[in-house]
Amino acid sequence: MALWTAITNAPVSLLTGLVFPAGCLALARARPRLGQSAAVGRVYVLESLGSFAGGAAVTWLVSSRVPVFQVALGASCLLATAGLGWALSRRQRLEAVVHTLMALGALVLLAGPWGKAWGEAS
Repeated sequence: MALWTAITNAPVSLLTGLVFPAGCLALARARPRLGQSAAVGRVYVLESLGSFAGGAAVTWLVSSRVPVFQVALGASCLLATAGLGWALSRRQRLEAVVHTLMALGALVLLAGPWGKAWGEAS
């Protein structure tokens, strides 16, 4: 069980470890009068609120008997769409293409007949 927990949590922890300092730096640069420590505090609060909202939403969906497969694909699509918005705002063409493909892939799996079959099986 400990190995499985480490395997499933490692990607999320790694991503958080990479994104959190980048968010702090971006906020400090966007609002220089705010200061580095205030930027860290604001990013931490936003991360906490996002984690709470995401956890509550997933818990509600799963407890409402929405198949886990469909919840995961829906969350993946939302995340890819948010990444697409970020890439477009930064004029990052390659990242925009990658995020678009990820969102479309999740939608195809979610809407396709095989997605419904997998959703019923979980």
